[in-house]
Amino acid sequence: DDDDDDDDDDDDDDVYPPCNICGGGREVGFPNASVELPDGRYVKCGDLESEGELGNISPVQCAYLPTVVNDPCGCYGGGGGDDDDDDDDDDDDDDDVYPPCNICGGGREVGFPNASVELPDGRYVKCGDLESEGELGNISPVQCAYLPTVVNDPCGCYGGGGGDDDDDDDD
Repeated sequence: DDDDDDDDDDDDDDVYPPCNICGGGREVGFPNASVELPDGRYVKCGDLESEGELGNISPVQCAYLPTVVNDPCGCYGGGGGDDDDDDDDDDDDDDDVYPPCNICGGGREVGFPNASVELPDGRYVKCGDLESEGELGNISPVQCAYLPTVVNDPCGCYGGGGGDDDDDDDD
């Protein structure tokens, strides 16, 4: 009669296979960023990544986590080799890295790299770190499109001119 241990609670007897929370072999780029889970809790991306590696995330949860964490956690890398899920037919195999993103837009540069900016999800990120993530292709085109409106003042964006370098117009 082991009826006190066959329920679905968080007993230590529930160890799952390792879970890559970003999916596709990608890694968390912003470990100190917080992400809101579907149950309303906020968890640091690095803590969630550790829980996944330790086998504390169920396969059901692991299946939907990439859609929740990829943008706020700055997932990057992976690709190329040993992708064990069969959903890579929707685009080419370098879908883990985005085109470079100029966070200021219009060819402008960050003037205050040590200043912090609050992103729409409530995270605070240093402007220089965000600029680097953009240059490395770790910011999705969706995020890149709205970043200039968020970062221009706090990050002291300057320069540019002579036309738009961002790719959201006709030229």
